[in-house]
Amino acid sequence: MTRNLALFPKLAYNDPTNALQLQYLGTEGLKLVNKLIEWYRYYDGKHWVNEQGQEIKPGDLKALNNLDYTPTMLTANLTAWFIDRLAAFMFEKPIGLACPAEQVDDADTMTKPGYVPSEAQRKANARAAARERLLYRVLKQNMANEKLLKAAKDYFIGGAVCCKLHYDEARGLRMIWRPRLEFWPIYAADDVDVLEKIHFAAFVDDQTIWKQTYWMEKGSCWMEEGHYDTQLKLKEEIVPPTDLQLPFIPIEIFTRDGLTGETEGRSLVETLAGLNDEVNRKISDNADSLRFGMFAIKVILNAMLPSEDEVKEARAQGKEILPQIAPNALWNLNGDGETQADAKTIEHKFEYREALKEHLETIIGLMHQLAEVPQITPDKVTGLGQMSGFAIKLLYGAIISSTNRSMMVWKPRLQRLLGKALYMLNKYDTRNHYDQKLIKEADLADIMPGDLDDLVEIKTQMPIPENEVELIDRETKKVAVMLESLKGAMDALGVENPEQKLAEILAEKATISEALGGVPDAPGGADDNGDGTA
Repeated sequence: MTRNLALFPKLAYNDPTNALQLQYLGTEGLKLVNKLIEWYRYYDGKHWVNEQGQEIKPGDLKALNNLDYTPTMLTANLTAWFIDRLAAFMFEKPIGLACPAEQVDDADTMTKPGYVPSEAQRKANARAAARERLLYRVLKQNMANEKLLKAAKDYFIGGAVCCKLHYDEARGLRMIWRPRLEFWPIYAADDVDVLEKIHFAAFVDDQTIWKQTYWMEKGSCWMEEGHYDTQLKLKEEIVPPTDLQLPFIPIEIFTRDGLTGETEGRSLVETLAGLNDEVNRKISDNADSLRFGMFAIKVILNAMLPSEDEVKEARAQGKEILPQIAPNALWNLNGDGETQADAKTIEHKFEYREALKEHLETIIGLMHQLAEVPQITPDKVTGLGQMSGFAIKLLYGAIISSTNRSMMVWKPRLQRLLGKALYMLNKYDTRNHYDQKLIKEADLADIMPGDLDDLVEIKTQMPIPENEVELIDRETKKVAVMLESLKGAMDALGVENPEQKLAEILAEKATISEALGGVPDAPGGADDNGDGTA
């Protein structure tokens, strides 16, 4: 989809003739806006542009290079392909989550055979399970799997993306994602990890800007929202300055790469665009070469050909007196009486093909290296079934490493975001959207601001080709030697809401046991407590 971003530079417009000289974003902000527009256009396939960033057509390129033909302009949007693959590797598979229960009972006691949780431990387990189910409900309401996949693309294009939590009385707790072009954070001068204020802005029309601002004041988060003119004078107040009574700004920003102290991320588009342009030029030149070289050039020597006037006169009478180029055509060439007439063809040998192939393979290989996406060739696909799990991971090593580094940004911020979500569910009237029994069991009033980073664990899976039987066997062995719990193994296998799945399994086992006249359950049944603890 092509985005209409033409108006956004006005947001940072600085008019030196204006006595007020209003600068919303300033010079650096204007540069960033223009870069972001350029990167998003490039992702959308607008690769052929002039120095001013305006899209050019074949006729423009013909005039610019003084060509006597209209050149071919092909676009191989490899940059978008790489970004889509990286985003899919991060979030193609739905994320899982776990709310770890507080350990109340003694650790040594919990590992002994026949252990039965105390009442306090049972309550802690039930509280964690309720919180987990609430969060899965929030994720489902917000179509989180789809939104995360889109947000990851914005992360690679613009270098950053953010998610805002907002409680809507009509729709419940909303997770609202925004690309880098629509938010402007302000960090503490001494600590760039401390977000002090953030503006959200977008054009409503040519003369109206929508702006929403969150900021911290005396330990509480405030928010205001309104419509402004292009000089940022208030036209309509939507929400006056309001104390949200939250001890945090309900926003998390996900920034790609960067160095210590930097607040802006790095765009993958900027890294790949130069190489992608070279691919576009070469395949376009090759198309022109094929267009002109695939048909042999006909050369007629020493022949008496009709004049231009004779050709026009014959055509006016419906006749064609020039030699015709057609299958089985016969030419009667008359010489000048002194030399013999002849006709030849000049064939294009396309001797550049191997050099072009090698050049394109080198460029595309460099793009794969810079994007850290494996280059899977047909011969590798053919032998994939015979590879061991270690060999497959080695083949996908670059993209696994890249994804792990990205997850160093995404996981802790998603965990904090969902921790904030639990805190906010206790601040609003949730009766219309969430099970009040779960709300009560979750004991949300017990959550303190300092707990937000520890309430939730995010589980992600990479779509690496794996033998499912081997994977299940590995997790089963971990459970058998007590290196992993049943719930942990189910998390690793990507089972959504493992607490509920365990309850289903235990219920089925009890039904089968009863039908068989009280035959004991499978080994380990004595340790099943029905509350997700094994």
